[in-house]
Amino acid sequence: MFAERLKLAMNYRNKTLTDIADNCKLSKGLLSNYLNGKFNAKQKNIYIIAKYLEISPSYLLGITDKMVLSKFDFDSDASQKQKEDKSCYILDEIYAICSYQDQETLQTILAIVKSLDKRKGDEKNG
Repeated sequence: MFAERLKLAMNYRNKTLTDIADNCKLSKGLLSNYLNGKFNAKQKNIYIIAKYLEISPSYLLGITDKMVLSKFDFDSDASQKQKEDKSCYILDEIYAICSYQDQETLQTILAIVKSLDKRKGDEKNG
């Protein structure tokens, strides 16, 4: 799956094996082995390649079908629409990650998210 999706992403971004090798500081031989399915990519390399191609690492791993990452400023100057779109993207990524977790891991994730819930303090004060 990784090899197939990497090829699609390279084609989408009009990038060659040489482009990725040069910009990601990975050898052409290693990348060729990824593309031929001979080697499985390490997580670090998946992230490096995805960042260069401006795609989701989750897409390369087959976790989500959403290839393209949205580019938004995290500045306070970002429009409300950009902030909403970024929130939707983040929710998509969280959903993709959670979709393959076991029940115990999901309960841990939920506990962490609940601990971060800013509304808790607002409910007590209002």
